[in-house]
Amino acid sequence: MHEVVKIKHSRKSIQARKYLIRSAMGGLIVILGIMIWMLTPIRQVMVMGVERVLIYINEYTSRETQSEQPFLQDVELDEVTEIDLSDYEIVIKNTHDLWSGELILVNSAHSCRIQQGNDLLSVNGLKNDSYKLVDQEMKLNQTMIQQLNRMMKTFEMSTGKHDMILTSGYRTIEEQEEVLQEKIELLGEEEALEWAMLPKYSEHHTGYAMDMSIYTDQGNYIRYKGQDEYGWINQNCHKYGFIRRYSSDKEAITGVVNEEWHYRYVGIPHAYIIATKNFCFEEYIEYLKQYRYDTKHLIMTCEQGKYEIYFVSSEQRETEVWVPGEESYSISGNNVDGYIVTIEK
Repeated sequence: MHEVVKIKHSRKSIQARKYLIRSAMGGLIVILGIMIWMLTPIRQVMVMGVERVLIYINEYTSRETQSEQPFLQDVELDEVTEIDLSDYEIVIKNTHDLWSGELILVNSAHSCRIQQGNDLLSVNGLKNDSYKLVDQEMKLNQTMIQQLNRMMKTFEMSTGKHDMILTSGYRTIEEQEEVLQEKIELLGEEEALEWAMLPKYSEHHTGYAMDMSIYTDQGNYIRYKGQDEYGWINQNCHKYGFIRRYSSDKEAITGVVNEEWHYRYVGIPHAYIIATKNFCFEEYIEYLKQYRYDTKHLIMTCEQGKYEIYFVSSEQRETEVWVPGEESYSISGNNVDGYIVTIEK
């Protein structure tokens, strides 16, 4: 059976939670010591219920950490400037298509305008045993789940560890409101807004974003920051289409402070390029605009294959997107001003 660790989201005030922790911690330590030996599964549920506040404290107050950098090998970037559109055909995209796809940019300036995420499915129904969940109802994009399974299985095989836990996936607007309010009560409004986006402006609405932590088989919570053997994830996540979305050196661009635990799925070729160029996602979306469908295409070659990428500006209601007639391709809106075509060669 897939392991699911349930976290109960208490609606009590932060003051009540702090009082609960102070008053119960002494007795809880004794009780938990006994339960370690007797009833480990039950203990895990109880610990996670109490540690919800500790998770927030740890994740949103410790900023100075060092994460392992991506391990890049045999990556080549090139350009094609002689474009022959004779074998291409036209696909019509409507305005709402601009808002969907794995390359939509969602930040404080661009809200998520899709209501139900991108092809959401239950993670628990598709996951393997290489990682854990805080909630069996968690949802993510289907392709993202498949790549997450591949990454976590290889991580387990490489390190022997299977204690990564997904603490957050897709969120509704109402759920994002709750998350923000919790942080405001804990940190105050000004600092809370550095850590949590306003409702409608969170990547978690897309179904392509996830938060991760560490939860050992012994029931110990460890804040994830890409440390020690866990650095494998930061070094290799691009091979599976993931990027670490927010880093301290890009804070001036993203508007979000360093979050080692927040990962975004963008697809394999794009994750490779972002890692190679040391871009944040905002920089990458802007970078691609120079590769117009009729003038210049970007070519990326890596161990996963060869890809061709270009940009098509959006028109008002309907946009003609030129695509190859006999090659496999995908089209994603960027949620700003156009469409990104990715061809698998």
